Amino acid sequence: MLGSQIVTLTGGLYAAAVLGSVGVMLWFLLTYSFLTAITVRDDNPDLAHGINGTWLIAVVGTQSVSALGTLTAPILAPWDEVVLLFAAAMYLLGCVLYVVIISLIFYRFTFIPLVADALTPAYWINMGALAITTLAGATLIVHAHEWSLLQELVPFLTGLTLVSWVTATWWIPLLLTLGAWRHVRQRIPLRYDPQYWSLVFPLGMYTVCTYQLSTTPALDFLLPISRYFVYVAYAAWTVVFLGLVYRLIGRLLSRAAPAQVFDTEGNIVAMKQSDAQAAPSSASFRVVCPVHGVEAQVHLSGLGGNEAAALSECSLHPGNPGGPPCEGRCIMLGGEAIPLTDVPHDRGEARVPGAVHDGTVKHAR
Repeated sequence: MLGSQIVTLTGGLYAAAVLGSVGVMLWFLLTYSFLTAITVRDDNPDLAHGINGTWLIAVVGTQSVSALGTLTAPILAPWDEVVLLFAAAMYLLGCVLYVVIISLIFYRFTFIPLVADALTPAYWINMGALAITTLAGATLIVHAHEWSLLQELVPFLTGLTLVSWVTATWWIPLLLTLGAWRHVRQRIPLRYDPQYWSLVFPLGMYTVCTYQLSTTPALDFLLPISRYFVYVAYAAWTVVFLGLVYRLIGRLLSRAAPAQVFDTEGNIVAMKQSDAQAAPSSASFRVVCPVHGVEAQVHLSGLGGNEAAALSECSLHPGNPGGPPCEGRCIMLGGEAIPLTDVPHDRGEARVPGAVHDGTVKHAR
């Protein structure tokens, strides 16, 4: 993506070609090492716990390589046609990867209970992956005159790219509805989380891909959509950026304050300021994992005194030194929320805030 931005903003094709070469090598390394690792591992999770929108980053990376390859092909003569073939192949591969991965995600949406905590902003990549697919396809169409084979494929590329754009558009109302269900119906607090940047990217990419698609003569009527949707992307970026600033300022101001843990309603349920000095240095809790959507037993250290509390153990990742790979996203300290509950997520039974007693979490019905 950085290489494509350099071409768009400065026209620096040579610098972009260098970045593209690095990107291709990283794509091969990461794609095949990741797929090999998850294939041969012994403790593969089930579909409910193992699939989410972040898997579609594989599609985003593939289509990014395709788009940059198309842009830099003119300066790579006499290999320009080979580069265009590679770019077209990566575009088609990205389409196939999207179909495979989104089928699993859609199955997870429709046939496996999805708790609100697991419906993270990363699912906006469902739309963002299609948006960058549209961008890569539209870029190939615009540059089709550089190679005779691409000219013959223009009708096919136009149809497939238009399907990608239409499906990306279809995702937007559904994702907005699911977000309203998560925050309004299920009352998940709307607070800053780094995952919200995975919402901002798809909105910006949708604007860019719509503009690029409108440069084709038959689809120029799409231009007004990109002109207005860019303000939606700007607004989302501004809100998330302000949330980041607020979080950083809050952490700086709360460094000297004793650690506190809050429930989903904002009530202090552990380590009040009045007894923070007498609080134990560590304790175990039951939390709802926002990644897997299930309960887990976690161990927090650094609860007493002024040091920052940290999640050191998690029952979902037993024996993992230094804590789980998610880095304890289920806990947010210093005025933020921690979803504490031991209520099972059965249908018809709502989550309720917990209360700490003797290092454990109890619930009220």
